[in-house]
Amino acid sequence: MNLLGTPSVQSPKAYDLANLTGPKIGLRLAGYRYSVSPAEALAGLSASDLMFGYDEFDLRRYGLAVGASAATNTTAIANAVLVALQYGTAGATLVAPSGAFNINSIPVPALIQIVGRGAHATKFTYGGNGVAFVLGDSGGLDHACGVRRLAIINTDNAGSAVKAVGTTEALIEDLYIEQPVSAGRSGYGVWFDGKNIGSFFNRVKNVTCNHVQMSFYQTTSGAAHTTCNYYDNCSAFGDEAAVAGGSVGFAFTISEGNGTIVTGGNVEDLHEAISLVSASKITWIGVRNEGNCDIDIAMSGAGFTPQTFVSLENFDAAKISDTTGVEHTVIGCDSNNSALFLPNVLRRTLSIRGRAVTDIELKLRAFFGQTADIFQALDWNDDTLFSVGADGSINCVTGVGVKIIAGTGGNPEGVVTAGTGSLYLDQANGGAYLKITGAGNTGWKSVTHA
Repeated sequence: MNLLGTPSVQSPKAYDLANLTGPKIGLRLAGYRYSVSPAEALAGLSASDLMFGYDEFDLRRYGLAVGASAATNTTAIANAVLVALQYGTAGATLVAPSGAFNINSIPVPALIQIVGRGAHATKFTYGGNGVAFVLGDSGGLDHACGVRRLAIINTDNAGSAVKAVGTTEALIEDLYIEQPVSAGRSGYGVWFDGKNIGSFFNRVKNVTCNHVQMSFYQTTSGAAHTTCNYYDNCSAFGDEAAVAGGSVGFAFTISEGNGTIVTGGNVEDLHEAISLVSASKITWIGVRNEGNCDIDIAMSGAGFTPQTFVSLENFDAAKISDTTGVEHTVIGCDSNNSALFLPNVLRRTLSIRGRAVTDIELKLRAFFGQTADIFQALDWNDDTLFSVGADGSINCVTGVGVKIIAGTGGNPEGVVTAGTGSLYLDQANGGAYLKITGAGNTGWKSVTHA
């Protein structure tokens, strides 16, 4: 009997809830809390008796225990998942206490969150060569599953921490993930797979991967893509100094990433900090390179579309490989190599497209009372090619003082200061004046042809 009606998630039909045994669960009925077994909860209750579902489940009540075997703890979590799907509100939380727990692979279905007491307090150790927590993968689109506030330690070289398959709005937050320091490693930290339904609008926040072979990975094993995910303050620390050809920080492949945003976080001591193969339209903001990476950014593959890099720190142009031939948008990035600036390899471009032929595509507004230039065009050595002054003048080659000035004051002689070779256009009277001599406000000659 299902007291809440047909659940919106895949029903666990392979299990018989009425015959489940073990610790009792908590229910809130008619305003009071009761402690009942699953079988007791089914007996003699109607849907009208249930005021609202129980939204938090203590995994200890189902048998999760420090020192227990991986099989015991996995069964405890599986039973809690089944009860939560039947009796819990949408988005039920399974709470793991402080302590270290051995587990086998744990499926996490839609609307279920497994939450610890913090990455330094709750630790799950997974010894298999599969995945510790598999989110979604029901064959449909799985909403709002997640793993949060805990540590995942993989002891097998091929073991992975979290894989989200066909998910949307999944929450993967506040995790510490670790793999062995080993040359034979092949696992993943956080792995998205679009498969045949897509994986999008998921959030990965405050996740740290330590010597994981591939920390953050987006790909697809089917026809649908992994797009529009959000990574916030996610860091990858490798062991390249100890294991040659080791860890990769962010790896997006096979046209994955379209609309994905990566903000903040650090990368350090990796074989490749960012690896993009046939990736599409990812925005990278404020990622900091702490150094010791063999390759800072590698971009390759057919079908590659432009990336946007904003305020990346300490990425060395000598360690950036781009064979795509694509122009990327790069704004405000610096380099830890004073002789080689990031734009030497990544094109520093800004493309702005209006939505109508009457649009003004770019406006630069001067501050009230501004006297400094409001725009400068610089060469590769940061020397000014030309600038636009706050008075509307176009200053050609700063330092020489050559200007193109539009005004309405008539003859500029004795009034307008400019360098030799400057041009003054009198808009009010239709005159043009060329600065023949001097660096002050004299030496102007009319060149108007009647």
